[in-house]
Amino acid sequence: MVLKASKMPHKAYLEDGMDALTIVFDGWEQVLSATLPPDLRKPYREAIVKFRYWLRQTGKTPDAETFKEHLDTR
Repeated sequence: MVLKASKMPHKAYLEDGMDALTIVFDGWEQVLSATLPPDLRKPYREAIVKFRYWLRQTGKTPDAETFKEHLDTR
């Protein structure tokens, strides 16, 4: 599977582009390096690390609905 950065605003992508599949973090740093321009890698990496930390704190399942919930807490 090839992942590409969405050109949609993040909120629109989350509402219209993500489904209920479980989010898998295997190789996520390589995916960022391969799919994002250098100036976006740091903020995306930071967001993923914060989300993973929040998942560990809350014990929630990593899926689209949980990710949306995490964004709502920000």
